Amino acid sequence: MVPDTPNSQPSRRPPPSQAINFVIDLISLLVLLALAATGLLLKYVLPPGSRGGRGLRLWGMDRHEWGDIHFWLSIALAVLVIVHLALHWTWVCAVVARWVSRSSGAKHLTPLRRSAYGVAFLIAVVALLWGSVWLAGLKTTSSGGDRDQGGGQRYRGGRGAAVLPQVAERAPAQ
Repeated sequence: MVPDTPNSQPSRRPPPSQAINFVIDLISLLVLLALAATGLLLKYVLPPGSRGGRGLRLWGMDRHEWGDIHFWLSIALAVLVIVHLALHWTWVCAVVARWVSRSSGAKHLTPLRRSAYGVAFLIAVVALLWGSVWLAGLKTTSSGGDRDQGGGQRYRGGRGAAVLPQVAERAPAQ
């Protein structure tokens, strides 16, 4: 590195890692705002049950299409959070190690042990999230008498998937 002389000006350009972090954080903020906007649209502008859920449209899209956008925005935000955590992995490991060292009384932790604590914390968070989704799947029940449209774990498919066998049964033979 060349020392600054009185005639040279220091570089005002941030390091590449800071620029990448800024871009990731800015995109995350924009996706979070879009996620909040679509959530508010779904709650207040296109409420459930309004005209059977099919009558109201905003900019050519009904409630279900806005719900799809909301879902994919949430997936994008989750990916951006994972990237953000990966960029700050050293800090995450240090904070988790500090929590553990306070409770266990350990003074100095090796980098390997700090990383191990970070990985264990990440596994615990993923297990908690995955476990909650799994438990919700176990507790899902059908709300009515039509067993083809729902039924908890037996139902596999998207919008309209359960209707196809019924349509096939009612179709006239040719």
